Amino acid sequence: MITDTVTINEYGQVTLPMWFFEKIGAKKGSPLTIQFDEQSGNFQFLSPTHQDEPKKQIKSGFGMLKTHLSAQDLDVDVAQFARDIL
Repeated sequence: MITDTVTINEYGQVTLPMWFFEKIGAKKGSPLTIQFDEQSGNFQFLSPTHQDEPKKQIKSGFGMLKTHLSAQDLDVDVAQFARDIL
């Protein structure tokens, strides 16, 4: 078991270390889904093998735009995440 400490920055974001992504087998730029249980307060990350779904699309006034977002580190906007689930 590996233990590490992360902190929330002034923007309400948490940056997870690269070893985390390496250990779960996530590839650079691949999406990672977080599931949060409101009753227990527990959360889990879905394994990258469950990430093979098609990319979501955003509607715009000019049609459909595909999103292709990539990042080395996962930045979680904790404040926005909490607002979304509550």
